[in-house]
Amino acid sequence: MWSKEDKQINYDIFNKTYNEHGYSHDGLGWAKGKQAIRFDMLTEDFGLNTKGKDISILDIGCGFAQLGVFLKHKYKDTFIKYTGIETVASIYQEAVNQTQEYDFILLNDDFFDTKLSNFDICVASGIFNAKLSTDDNYNQIEQSMQKAFNLCNIGIAYDFLSDTASIQHEINHYASASEILKISQKLSKNVLLKHNYMPFEFSVIIFKDDSFKRETTLFQKYEREKNITDIYSIVL
Repeated sequence: MWSKEDKQINYDIFNKTYNEHGYSHDGLGWAKGKQAIRFDMLTEDFGLNTKGKDISILDIGCGFAQLGVFLKHKYKDTFIKYTGIETVASIYQEAVNQTQEYDFILLNDDFFDTKLSNFDICVASGIFNAKLSTDDNYNQIEQSMQKAFNLCNIGIAYDFLSDTASIQHEINHYASASEILKISQKLSKNVLLKHNYMPFEFSVIIFKDDSFKRETTLFQKYEREKNITDIYSIVL
């Protein structure tokens, strides 16, 4: 878990950006916005477009709970049961104020310290962009992913600033995609890493179901979703 010092530093950074910029992408430290793209990359592979289906989602470090808003509008025929957890009190209260028309559950608490029920999907966007001062970021990333993976039924999705960034700021942590892949594969063999939508950010999707048939060595989840038929026997 994060040290008290790092928790306070992180809290102060986001409280300051919110106080300076208010309800905006700048208020969460995202200078260029593009949140909808990030949300799409984090969630599009979970098969959410299913009419009448109930999906529970935990948004770790939810900010203004805009992931919930995005999903409610994109997947109108799916019943999205959205829970957001946010440490910074001012940002949490803004999220409550801005999403009163939705049936969201919002918690003003710390993910590591809070006992939570299970969710189908756990998502975390941008929560490890700040460089920790008293611990290794990868250690905390792994601990967070492990807890989220234990809570999920379907899978988890995290995104990061990439160490391919041509300009890097001292206060930020730029993750190595290969290191994140190593951490992810400790949890599941069924991992999707995306570094194809922004040059200096990437995301990783870790699926709970990594079962496969030994005779085909294909993930069973892949076979179900792709509806593999005899057409595949046409080629060698």
